[in-house]
Amino acid sequence: MAGLLFLLGLPFLLGIAHRLPEETRPHIPSLAAALRRSSLRRGLLVAAVYVTAQKIALGMIGPFLVDAGLDLSTIGLVNGFGSLFVGFGLALALQSVCLICFAAAATMGPFPASLLMILAIGSSSAVLALGFVALYAQFMRWSDPRQAGVDFTLFQCMDALVSMAGGVVARQVAHFLGYGVFFACAAALATLAMPLMAAIADR
Repeated sequence: MAGLLFLLGLPFLLGIAHRLPEETRPHIPSLAAALRRSSLRRGLLVAAVYVTAQKIALGMIGPFLVDAGLDLSTIGLVNGFGSLFVGFGLALALQSVCLICFAAAATMGPFPASLLMILAIGSSSAVLALGFVALYAQFMRWSDPRQAGVDFTLFQCMDALVSMAGGVVARQVAHFLGYGVFFACAAALATLAMPLMAAIADR
């Protein structure tokens, strides 16, 4: 893998990078300049809402599948298949449907293993792939071209911060209230996030 990455990077190292024009930069990139822009602050809020709604439950799907009786090799195949081949659907809507099904499986009794695998692929891989592309495309659109690196890094930091904090909260809620309540709350959160994001985000 390291060798492949090195070979793929050679054209940029040896050719393209040397042909880039040198330009003067009248604008000095800074965090203060980024945070002064209302569009960036609104984008950070959208990122926080979306990441909370999308990722808060993803870390608990694996433990739930283990507790539901699926062996680790099957879960590995599910994750690998989903990551390679699945990347379509409506992200938050699909997330809601899958989480409602997980809540039902945890509350009403065991679902067939094949159905749990399909739900796991849809929720963790399809939603994550589509959501990742859509969210990061928005990050690029909201970044000021004069300091795109600073702005984009702020968005990524918000994504990482909310993901880590949400994972900690998710594990505690699932531990104390059970999978059924946890997935039901996560589904409600994903559903409520859609109109909230529409209200926050610009057209």
